[in-house]
Amino acid sequence: MKALFVDQEKCTGCRRCELACSFFHFQTYSLSRVRLHVVRDGEIEGPIVCVQCGLCQYACPIKGAIIRNKKTGAFLVTTKCNPKECNGECVNACPYGVIHIDLKLKRAIKCDFCGGSPSCVEACPWNVIQYIDASSPYALNNKRVAEVRRRWSIERAYTKSSLEALKKV
Repeated sequence: MKALFVDQEKCTGCRRCELACSFFHFQTYSLSRVRLHVVRDGEIEGPIVCVQCGLCQYACPIKGAIIRNKKTGAFLVTTKCNPKECNGECVNACPYGVIHIDLKLKRAIKCDFCGGSPSCVEACPWNVIQYIDASSPYALNNKRVAEVRRRWSIERAYTKSSLEALKKV
């Protein structure tokens, strides 16, 4: 099984990965329809990608709305997805903020590895994003990427008041 590996230090912030993602899935260059996000936060910059953790599937109350592709290992959103029935619980469950409701499709969208050949990988001339064996040392030991994701997801997931409440615990 493979996973996306991100080397943040190589990223120039050009956003080609985002545009390639949008074009692959929707044949348009729209940053509102991407399945990864390039973050620019002071010294931290680089793409945040889905790690296929499956939290979206576990949070989804609609059976069969999110399934795992046996070939690629990616979690896929099916046409059974209906945000009106679940209030987008998959979006709230994602610690990386890489699943969201597409307003035109009226269902959640997330990284599906483009069927096994991620377009974001092919679009990056600096090899920032690589599609590698999930058990490789690069995939397992990238502490910097994990820290960026953790910081970014915490800032995005919680409001100021909820963070204050957490500090009291």
